[in-house]
Amino acid sequence: MIKPGKPMGDTPRLFVMLSLLSLSGGAMAETGHDHHEQAPSELAPDPRPAGMAEMSIYQLGSTWRDDRSVACPIDTLSGQPVVLAMVYTSCEYVCPMLLEDMKQIEIQLEPAARKAITFALFSFDPERDSPVALATYRIQQSLDAQNWRLFTGAPNDILELAAVLGVRYKPDGYGGFSHSNIITVLDADGIVRHQQVGLRQPTDAIVTVLKDLSESEKK
Repeated sequence: MIKPGKPMGDTPRLFVMLSLLSLSGGAMAETGHDHHEQAPSELAPDPRPAGMAEMSIYQLGSTWRDDRSVACPIDTLSGQPVVLAMVYTSCEYVCPMLLEDMKQIEIQLEPAARKAITFALFSFDPERDSPVALATYRIQQSLDAQNWRLFTGAPNDILELAAVLGVRYKPDGYGGFSHSNIITVLDADGIVRHQQVGLRQPTDAIVTVLKDLSESEKK
């Protein structure tokens, strides 16, 4: 298994760069994800780079800033399963629904499993989502400091992470963003083990994956 924290080699990075071109072009291509009814301002996800299928996202080597303004390498999250989504805090409709879906996943976990799983939000609006804005959002959304991590980063790092996860986003012309709604599950090494696409989806599958990952970490 590839250790988290190592920089990506040329081949994986090439896959990421090709995906970045797709993201920036805003193409609405068909993907391998299950079809679902899209909410307003929702973009269909991009296929994840084939070369990243069994590679850790922690190999990106990017550094982010959390809601306490602490610089955090992305592999800060390594060591336990992660439930991750990309959002922006000034979103008034779609992102709150996506966050509510994540909270429902958290509620369905047993207390012991809940403590062993990190919930992470990465913003794709670095101009407005400063550490102070993230800290305010944490309070507004009642996000527990022990389980939830909030991050903002440099535009290129945001775009790269989005490409690796298959998340598409672009300005909507009204001060917000159109974007994909994806909840991603990472294992303790940062490898994507499950993705839930769309809003208000059944959570049975994602909860089962998290329980299995939590159990495997105990062994």
